[in-house]
Amino acid sequence: MALNLDNALDGIGGMLIGAFGKQAAVGMLMGLLDDVTPLDVYRYVRGNASLFPDVAEEDWPKIAKVMRKAHLEDIDIDFIVAAFQKSRPDLLSVVINHPSGMKWLNCQLTELKSHVSPQ
Repeated sequence: MALNLDNALDGIGGMLIGAFGKQAAVGMLMGLLDDVTPLDVYRYVRGNASLFPDVAEEDWPKIAKVMRKAHLEDIDIDFIVAAFQKSRPDLLSVVINHPSGMKWLNCQLTELKSHVSPQ
């Protein structure tokens, strides 16, 4: 019997996500922000624009598959802020220093959850 690598990776990924839950999901989020600059974030906040404009629609199901295993409903704004502080303090600085920055960040978390929640 041949090993189905995709199923094996799904199983391993599921175990890792299950074990590390929120940290794994937020790590994936931070990965999506690798190429985002503070100026980008300033423009997003100022224009109340999505932080995820470059995520292709066909990529959301892949992201959702991983994030659903992480119990995304347990991730709140305080957890996101702590993750930004650790991984991307440059972006967090823009958010907290803009008058509507925290409201915008909360909207981004809501958007992310809506993309990955079961339909």
